[in-house]
Amino acid sequence: MSFFIEAYRQSPILSVTAWIHAILFMAFCILMIVDERQLLGVNVWNKPAKFAISIFVYTITIAYIVGYVKSIRMKRLIEVGTSIAMTMEILLIGMQAGRGVRSHFNLSSVFNSLVFSLMGIFIMIATLAALLLVFYLTFHPPKELPDYLFRSIQFGLWISILGSIVGGYMAAQLQHTVGAADGGPGLPILNWSIEYGDMRIPHFVGLHALQVIPLLALGMGKLVKQPAARIWLTWGFIVGYILLLIIVFSIAYTGNPIIILLGIG
Repeated sequence: MSFFIEAYRQSPILSVTAWIHAILFMAFCILMIVDERQLLGVNVWNKPAKFAISIFVYTITIAYIVGYVKSIRMKRLIEVGTSIAMTMEILLIGMQAGRGVRSHFNLSSVFNSLVFSLMGIFIMIATLAALLLVFYLTFHPPKELPDYLFRSIQFGLWISILGSIVGGYMAAQLQHTVGAADGGPGLPILNWSIEYGDMRIPHFVGLHALQVIPLLALGMGKLVKQPAARIWLTWGFIVGYILLLIIVFSIAYTGNPIIILLGIG
């Protein structure tokens, strides 16, 4: 609970944005129950629900981190850019779900093409805000943060940006499946393909480096007290996560389903 209180203290704008998306997540889950329409084999509200909870996690994390930005102008630019971009993204996805059509990769009409293009623009704005944040922190390291925690946040941001680039690759291909058209059997809830490569997996893994690596470093820091050991272990987390991203990207890019890691693909 203290994390959420601190996130609000650091950035009320992004914290409120995050909780709005948490409420939207619950609303979309209810809609999945009462609205049985299907799109590509899954409920039309499945995608908005997944995006809403993902945006909640992302924005509440940025809300906490942006507190280390001492420049008021830079901080406000990152906050407002991220808030507007994420809010517009979920509104467009939700609107298309309500219409019963695809939000991503949909060029079936002028209107749908415009929606898809706008989504790309807003994601680019959010990515640029993340770049501003990581560049600022790189040149102005927070003195109040231990070095190992700073590195975990810094590289968590960089890897998260790589995850966004994977999203751009999917947009350029106009689909997320490799080796077949989008749709078909997928993992429960996540809907990641169990028959072909799925670029949503490296996209997901990359984006959430921003949460996983700092959490690993934070937990490790409570157990390990030697500064040098903390740094080396944090670098281990970073390198290990990058290797994980390379593995899941390679699996998807070569058209293989993620379940081959379990020996059943």
